Amino acid sequence: MGELMSKFSFIKTYHIILLYLLVISIFFTPDFTISASLPTFQLADFILPFIALAVLFSFKNIKWNHYYTLLLVFCAIIILAMAINGRMGVLSDYFEIFKVIKFGILILFTTQAIKYVKLNQLIKATFILLLIINLIQYLELFQINDLLINWYGYENEVMGFGRDSLGFPATKRMFGLMGNPNNNAIIFLFFAIYFFSSEYGIKKSLFFYLAVFMLFLCQSKIAIIAFIVIFILGINYFPHSKKAILTKSGIVLLIIAIVFIIDGRYVTDVVKQLFGFLMSDEDKRELFNKVGGMSTRGRLESWKLLFEMIIKKPIIGHGPYKEFFYERTLYSENEYILMWWRYGIVGLVAYVGLLVKPIKMALSIKSNQFAHVIFLFSVVLLITALTNNPLSNRNILTLYAILLGIFFTFKNQLSNESQ
Repeated sequence: MGELMSKFSFIKTYHIILLYLLVISIFFTPDFTISASLPTFQLADFILPFIALAVLFSFKNIKWNHYYTLLLVFCAIIILAMAINGRMGVLSDYFEIFKVIKFGILILFTTQAIKYVKLNQLIKATFILLLIINLIQYLELFQINDLLINWYGYENEVMGFGRDSLGFPATKRMFGLMGNPNNNAIIFLFFAIYFFSSEYGIKKSLFFYLAVFMLFLCQSKIAIIAFIVIFILGINYFPHSKKAILTKSGIVLLIIAIVFIIDGRYVTDVVKQLFGFLMSDEDKRELFNKVGGMSTRGRLESWKLLFEMIIKKPIIGHGPYKEFFYERTLYSENEYILMWWRYGIVGLVAYVGLLVKPIKMALSIKSNQFAHVIFLFSVVLLITALTNNPLSNRNILTLYAILLGIFFTFKNQLSNESQ
């Protein structure tokens, strides 16, 4: 009996440590460079063999579902695109297959590990720590810029903080430890979703309102649009009285006003960027009569180039072909276009399926206590993919894997209880 308890204690501790390290990897640690010829690695990559070992030993306890099959289909599509484009000998392309396999392994691991941790306490503690660190970054306190440059490699982000793409003073866009305000906003959208409920008072919904405040400090337009959508969906998902809707909406508007007071350029920059985010640099300079400074390729310009190539191979695409983007310093700025360009319409449908399938599952079992998180966060990813590449970011991909693992765990529990 004592030996059995000792074995259980080891398994529990093993899973807890690995899950905590995963959380640290997502939210706090920088990427690591081993060789200039290799992509950067994360803490999650170093512990992946131990995670895979945990999955292997508990595989008989894992309940298969159609989502895992969809992941295998997506891997097959990537391999097919590589084969048709004669890229089977290109090492860098295989990292895209590795990302999908890693995503699946992390989901499977979480289904086994989540039962050993106090989920609510873990998420609250992570949020509080992130909130403090992000405010320090936003206010540029305690020489945090030196840390971000020397340890995280965010020199361009620090130098461009509070400046627009042409180098002129602009509103501050909080990028935190993510190094990107759009990705940082997605992280705080997750917390806003997790803390979303039918409660509306400041005391009972404090964490939700704080997450919304942090989201608006990131000043990500597409994330703000996503928030408006999930706010409406959330109010319909959870029963809200008219008083609750008005109160919650009023507090959110108050938060927006506070952000405007903190940085007066906020509204003017949003209006300016709404006109400018689809323009090329030349058009921006002509419109705003500004010359010089940092510049970025206009989204419309990039999309036009990629569409011209998509037409040539619309069914199965060009393959991962990462060097095409690296050599041209090109950013797709739209994950749908990126998937279509890489894997054709077949890959695009599979990619959308990876986000839509969890939504359908969540809406079919609202009794699952994590259903609203998967439903709303999947909607966030679908929306933000219009002008960003959320699932191409390894931190967000790992976060989504963990959320799916939690959701599938509760789904399996409900299934067992009904039998």
